Amino acid sequence: MLNQKFRKSPEVLANYDFVDIISGQGYVSLYGNVDTASAAILTRLPLASAYPYTQVGGADNNLEINFDYTFNYPQLVKGKLYVIETYGADNTSSATALGWTTIRIIHYNAAAGETEIAAAKQTKGVTSLADAPRAWERIIVSFDVDKMFKKDDVLRVEVIIHIEGTTTNATTWLCNDGANRDLGQEAPAASPVDSTFIIDIPFDLGGKL
Repeated sequence: MLNQKFRKSPEVLANYDFVDIISGQGYVSLYGNVDTASAAILTRLPLASAYPYTQVGGADNNLEINFDYTFNYPQLVKGKLYVIETYGADNTSSATALGWTTIRIIHYNAAAGETEIAAAKQTKGVTSLADAPRAWERIIVSFDVDKMFKKDDVLRVEVIIHIEGTTTNATTWLCNDGANRDLGQEAPAASPVDSTFIIDIPFDLGGKL
């Protein structure tokens, strides 16, 4: 009877949400969430957020929110990283409001602090006109990344929410609900757009396919 060789199973089994054979990349989707301690996190679980949206108000104001994901194993993040988000603007008085976001992709560790690993991008403005319904936008922003993350390093997605209004009643929201609940975000005025905040991360497979 001939001896049969069996392939040894890898010590760690990786599962990806999408694998691109041509580029040799495996994508993992992470959901932005804000927990009961008001900490912004990234998780693979589509959990209902304790605070399903983050907002900033004023005639001219901004607010920074950092979504963090900590690596437990060394990983090479390389390729097109995608951020998918929903944001909106509103004004409760007879005036207008303009809202937009700025997104930064950051590598963080305790020794070196923050290092921006992709050029920051600003989303287009969404305008809520005087005495008109809220305005919403669902967008996808791509970033070119090539960075090795060591154990305990953090991938940080920084979002700066901007509001520019003609009165202090102006408001801008960023949706961050992993469970994709209906928060009244209808654009233009039909069915609600998603309330999820999603990061699609490319991992280099190194020819392992």
